[in-house]
Amino acid sequence: MDEPTVGSDYEVPFSARSGGARKIQPRFGHFLGASYVDEQSEPSQLIFRWVGRLFFGIALIVFGGQEFVYSGQVGDLGLLGGWMPADTVLAWVAGTLLIVAGVAVLTGIYTREIAVPMGVVFAAAAVLRFTPAVPEMWKNWGDRGVPAELFASGAGMWMLAAMVRGGWPSDRTARRLAGVGLAVFGVAHLVFGSIHLQVGPTIASLIPAWLPERLFLAYATGVALVAAGLVFLAGRWVRPGVMRATGLLLGLMYFSWVVIVHAPRIAHALHNGDEWNSGYVCLMMAGIAFLAGTGRPGGSASRARR
Repeated sequence: MDEPTVGSDYEVPFSARSGGARKIQPRFGHFLGASYVDEQSEPSQLIFRWVGRLFFGIALIVFGGQEFVYSGQVGDLGLLGGWMPADTVLAWVAGTLLIVAGVAVLTGIYTREIAVPMGVVFAAAAVLRFTPAVPEMWKNWGDRGVPAELFASGAGMWMLAAMVRGGWPSDRTARRLAGVGLAVFGVAHLVFGSIHLQVGPTIASLIPAWLPERLFLAYATGVALVAAGLVFLAGRWVRPGVMRATGLLLGLMYFSWVVIVHAPRIAHALHNGDEWNSGYVCLMMAGIAFLAGTGRPGGSASRARR
């Protein structure tokens, strides 16, 4: 028996109708699957997917606000390079795009239509901002880390686009873009991990002094980031349980950094935009990791069946 169409692009476990709320069983699978997998989602998957969207959307809105406050001179996740002309006007445009994208992520309104081009915008920003720095990237690890963050953010947009029902582009195209996004997210984590391994003492200096073996933790997280990147790169050849565990553990690791590392640094430097930016980059990566691990709602039809 057909149920009424869910009001939002996102599949939810309940569908409102005039006679009250009636429970439906959404179809879930991973966006890399050749066909959608019919299986009942575990509550934990629904929770982490919702939390992933929440973290992702909030971070996008914060980054958009920073483009207005700092007029294009933001560090991490800024869409504009300092060498670009008319910084203020372009920053306002970039800020508007980021805020609109964040609202779409949080509300599920026109999410796919906005997420797909925003993935391209993030990739273009990485290329435009950092192409001049390519010769020095190995020496300056920041010049590798920030473009990797931008590419990872664009990858998250494409993965998110495959988690909504219908819209533009087609489900097949969205699923293919999500597969590309997962691979890009994997490459980004190889970069993040290599940075941790290359400049372990610098990373260790950012870890609170009350934690023991800070240098070991810096190198251990580098290994964990590389391992996660390899799992995401392997994509469809990885068992769903391994993919899910990798995404959830990675997201939890990122979120622990937000709480343990970034929140205290922000509290001691409330007017430092770079500290706020670094914290929200970490929050965004946590959200994208949760999305990568939990896959996507699988029904391509506009109606769910009981």
